[in-house]
Amino acid sequence: MYWLLVAGLCLSMYSCSDDEPDPQEEIEVVDYAPYTAENFWIYQIITDEIDTSSKFMYMTPNDSMILGKSYRIMQENGTNNRFFQRVEDGHYYEVLETLDMTEHYESNFLRTEVQVGDSWEEVLGDAGHTRLLHEVLAVDEERFVGSEYFREMIRIKTTYEARQEDGSFVQVYESERSYSKGIGLVESIDIAFVAGVEIRAVQTIEEYAIVD
Repeated sequence: MYWLLVAGLCLSMYSCSDDEPDPQEEIEVVDYAPYTAENFWIYQIITDEIDTSSKFMYMTPNDSMILGKSYRIMQENGTNNRFFQRVEDGHYYEVLETLDMTEHYESNFLRTEVQVGDSWEEVLGDAGHTRLLHEVLAVDEERFVGSEYFREMIRIKTTYEARQEDGSFVQVYESERSYSKGIGLVESIDIAFVAGVEIRAVQTIEEYAIVD
């Protein structure tokens, strides 16, 4: 049975106990993922199985130590789902977890100093069970998402592949995310491949508040 990592703002559910933030340590407030407490984002989600649903995400004032590093905690309102992210030198990282919840890793899901066509690869796990392929599809993109026109967007496509018993990789998941400068994630298009069937979900931003 292969391992599959489920990632980030859309699907990750990794949970751990909170640690008190170190008053000596300041976590950078960043352009493409504003981590200030009280920021919130409301998304509309349309899937193949459910016509429409919504998701309310907000930044907590808490940090957590994972893998020896400090992460900001984002919470999905009304659930126990928490998401852990940090930024360092224009590279954005999130915690990923295996479906059996036995291991977790860090993934570099977004880079800001990039050009269209740039790509990078991550092979995760001690045995390399999961491979992530990231590709930059757009930089400084401008377009409507929902009812609002967004500028300075970076759009990243990430392909998740699982290693088979013969050592080959097979695609199991695909995510295309658009991040707007100063706002964060504004759209994601996610496709899971299950027994040859594509399951598609589109998430678009409806409302948000960013604290200066």
